[in-house]
Formats: sequence, C-alpha cells, structure tokens
Amino acid sequence: MELRNRRSKTARRPRPRRRLEEGHLVRLWKEAAVPGETKILGLYRADSDAQLESLLGALPLYQWMDVTVTPLQPHSNDPMTAPAAT
Repeated sequence: MELRNRRSKTARRPRPRRRLEEGHLVRLWKEAAVPGETKILGLYRADSDAQLESLLGALPLYQWMDVTVTPLQPHSNDPMTAPAAT
C-alpha cells in the first residue's frame, strides 16, 4: 500500500506543472479536512465545458474524486483587471 501511494504521488507531480504551463491551472489550494480525507480546491481556466471535463478527467486520481464545478464570471471590481493607479 505504501509503495502504491508513493507511485500515485509521483504520478501527480508533473501534471499540475504541465497544466500551469499550458495556462489551464491558475491556482491550487489544500483545504483543511477531517482526518483521513483530502480536499483540494483548484482554479482552472478552460475555453469550454468539454475542455474542462477533459482536463479534470485526465487527473490520475479522477475516478476516485468527488468533483464539483462552479463556473465563474468576471466581476467589474476585480482588482486584477482594474487599471493601474497613477
């Protein structure tokens, strides 16, 4: 069991970096969870629902994951899109 766990951790490492380099993975957080449970919150960028489904479906542990997708829209007061102060 320990060997299989190490393999799955090794398999997970390169995929987030690749998604980051491709511009799909924006942020990744580990949420506090009950003992024995892991919760990860990821912010992904995709051009379509189909592309997002493909990105998530390619995750190594996807078949064991409980995935919830919440579509986001830009906000007019987003500080990342506001013009720079002069």
